[in-house]
Amino acid sequence: MTTTDAPVEQLGLFDAPIVQPPMIRGATLAERFEAFHRLNPHVYAAIERQALRLVAQGQKRIGVKAIAEDLRRGRVATTGDDWRINNSWPAFYARMLIAKHPQLAGVIEMRRSLADAAVG
Repeated sequence: MTTTDAPVEQLGLFDAPIVQPPMIRGATLAERFEAFHRLNPHVYAAIERQALRLVAQGQKRIGVKAIAEDLRRGRVATTGDDWRINNSWPAFYARMLIAKHPQLAGVIEMRRSLADAAVG
């Protein structure tokens, strides 16, 4: 090390960087989901792959919640939330899938959300 180099601080064994969880006090459910999704884009990718595979196999109805449950059992790794895949997230993923793949609108099982009820 030269005299002009600043010393580099080394992390200790238990000093892993802290990721701020999306469960921020005062955040809406949608804001929490967006934070989770930014940290875990691989979850949507896995749900999308499975949904498209099921349609290709001839499935007429798909439950994103069921796909999320399968991912949990498959031990998908996630970060930023106390839960691997929060039970509230499949509804958001279902809407994302339909936005990206409109042909899935009649295939993906959905319930109206409170936000949908307020609009229509």
